[in-house]
Amino acid sequence: MPVLVGCLADSDSDEGSPPKGYDHYQSDGVSLYHPSHWVIDFDTSSGLYSAREIRFEVSEFSGFGLLVFEEEGDASVETVMDRFVAELGLPRDPLIADFTRKAVEMSGFEGEKITWSDSFVEKSDFEMTVLKVKEGEEEAFAFFILNDADIQANDKHKIDVVKSITFD
Repeated sequence: MPVLVGCLADSDSDEGSPPKGYDHYQSDGVSLYHPSHWVIDFDTSSGLYSAREIRFEVSEFSGFGLLVFEEEGDASVETVMDRFVAELGLPRDPLIADFTRKAVEMSGFEGEKITWSDSFVEKSDFEMTVLKVKEGEEEAFAFFILNDADIQANDKHKIDVVKSITFD
């Protein structure tokens, strides 16, 4: 069962403490800190593409997730991103414009980032970032999918959250 623990630490407190306004999530060997306004959506074994999937709702159209694979070599940043691109119908959807895909490195974490504009109702910009956060017998990938209203507001949280992820 997931456990959410509130946190009142200051951002300049001891190493390992979350910044002010973050909560602690811990369940079945996975621990991370996330902004308090993010809400756990689900934590399930046997995710759609992975052995385990954890997802948080950042807002109505934005989210954060963690995919855990049990076998080394089951996935890579590229294959995880390929699955998301296919699932979202990018870039072949006629309502999608300005699709880009590039390799990124964020504080030592290797990954990929895609961006696009969607004109389904009105023009909205989106970005998705996938970062490899664990190697070895188990591999894990963090992902962020953010709409234009959340990109700038949550960009600063990406590294804090990814750096906080630990596995027992």
